[in-house]
Amino acid sequence: MIISPFKRFRQSIALHLLTTIFSVYFLVAVVVTVVQLYKEYEDTKAKFYKEIQTLPATFNRGIVDSVWTYNKELLQSILLGMHNLPIVVGIKVESIDHKMDLQIGAVLNEKNEITYYDSSGKVTQQKEFGLGTDTLFKHEFPMDYQGVAFDHKVPLGQVTLYSNNQLVFDRVKYGFLLILINSIIKTIALWFIIYYFIKKYLGQPL
Repeated sequence: MIISPFKRFRQSIALHLLTTIFSVYFLVAVVVTVVQLYKEYEDTKAKFYKEIQTLPATFNRGIVDSVWTYNKELLQSILLGMHNLPIVVGIKVESIDHKMDLQIGAVLNEKNEITYYDSSGKVTQQKEFGLGTDTLFKHEFPMDYQGVAFDHKVPLGQVTLYSNNQLVFDRVKYGFLLILINSIIKTIALWFIIYYFIKKYLGQPL
């Protein structure tokens, strides 16, 4: 069967339109999807950080009392409970006299390097690996004691809570998956729609 030059010309136009339109849409879709993924991650990380900021209201009193009374067993028990929370990877307590210093989990040292401590506060090896485990972010709050015998707060030191990007990724991954699936479905659907109408109006003579 011989295909007329005019028909071949129309088919080449249809193919060119299809590839051009789809290429432009695909580029736009990729950019929009990346922006959506980034915004989803940043929003989740902001909510994550706000959750961490609520922890002092629950644990600060117990930490302060244990440091004030030099009860290291109680302090260790409180920190272990905090470390078991799904938003915390490490806790560092720094007392002014350094007698009640204690670290559990992944914390940053003086050189801003990650150091890992076991449940008793001793240096140990890294136990968790994966995307985001090597990037910590922190929230600091002071330890101030105010008893009935004092008319002012007595500074005792500082507590630092640590979390990492892996925990944020774990929480946001389902949102990422939905965004990607939605983008893929829309891209495939648009491809078929464009293909159908281009073939219909350019693939047949007027």
